[in-house]
Amino acid sequence: MKKIAILSIIMVLGAYASAFAGPGTDISWNDCVGSGLEQFNKTQTCTNSGTFTMISTFISGVDIPDLGGMQWDADVITNSPTIDPWWNVSAARYSYNATNPTGGCGNAIDPWNACPTAPSGNVSIPLQGANLGNKVRLQGAQAYVSPEICAINGSDYNYNFTLQLKFSSGSAGNAGCNATACLVVNTVDLQTPSGGSTKLTGPDVQNWVTWRLGTGIACPQATPTKKATWGSIKALYR
Repeated sequence: MKKIAILSIIMVLGAYASAFAGPGTDISWNDCVGSGLEQFNKTQTCTNSGTFTMISTFISGVDIPDLGGMQWDADVITNSPTIDPWWNVSAARYSYNATNPTGGCGNAIDPWNACPTAPSGNVSIPLQGANLGNKVRLQGAQAYVSPEICAINGSDYNYNFTLQLKFSSGSAGNAGCNATACLVVNTVDLQTPSGGSTKLTGPDVQNWVTWRLGTGIACPQATPTKKATWGSIKALYR
């Protein structure tokens, strides 16, 4: 798999146009990309409590008149040959939801909570994941309460989901927490109840963030993966 050094990528970020180009996905710490409050690297002293927010957004590139749900996957990779168990998927380490708990992202449309077709609710499938040697793969999914759908425009900049990294007892001084890490969103799969699929596998502006940025780590390009949670979403349509 081709890898691109983080520091090299940061040097070319200034070349991005200020306007969103799409289609693609974005993720940043604190707030949406383009809000002026976003950060792409978070350096934080590891203590035994605290919550740090990543917000994902997307531009679909095509009109979807009957969006029913979405599945995503992302990889966390550190500068260690084997990723520390501190990064493993658990309720103590991550929280995920389609809602926007921080109230930020004012520069994006929120289709999951303020869709033009005014759905009465949506459901987030619990975060899943797997430890794959030197990385952890995270997967999440969300859908409208059946039989509701949402219409989105291909050029709209949309809020997608919030992923929160949480400290817990034992984080202080933990080698995993103190490691340099990268989280890259591989795939966002926008789906319809009839089986339609729009897969976003690249960035709109930037589809990765770093944790305690340092040397000796590469941030991988997006690596599409097979759907793993969509069966749970389809059940919501029935």
